[in-house]
Amino acid sequence: MRDKNEAEICARALETSEPWITLRRGYKHSIKPLMDPSREVYVATQGKEIVGFVLLDVRGPFRGYIHLLCVMPEWRNYGIGALLVKQVEQRVFREYPNVFLCVSSFNRAAQRFTNEWVSNASARFQITS
Repeated sequence: MRDKNEAEICARALETSEPWITLRRGYKHSIKPLMDPSREVYVATQGKEIVGFVLLDVRGPFRGYIHLLCVMPEWRNYGIGALLVKQVEQRVFREYPNVFLCVSSFNRAAQRFTNEWVSNASARFQITS
């Protein structure tokens, strides 16, 4: 995060989105990982407005773990999530072989996004034996 104000905007967006709503996670739970200096945050903006962000963890056994991915509600379905994931992929694949993302079983929008991401990834790579 560039500053605490940015982190607060992102934390407020999380607390009003799935899975935070269903899991009853509030602002205090949302702000903590955003302020963690050991994680990388990429923020998408339109002018001065934050339109989405992704929080990346490259520590531990799952280096390349997308800890958080959020697009502001009014900016969803414009490809911002895909752009954020593409940024993460470029960053991670310079050092590690995999990108990891967990999606809640009840978060249908995230499941649709993940399915599209996987489909697009399979279109980018060729597997040979």
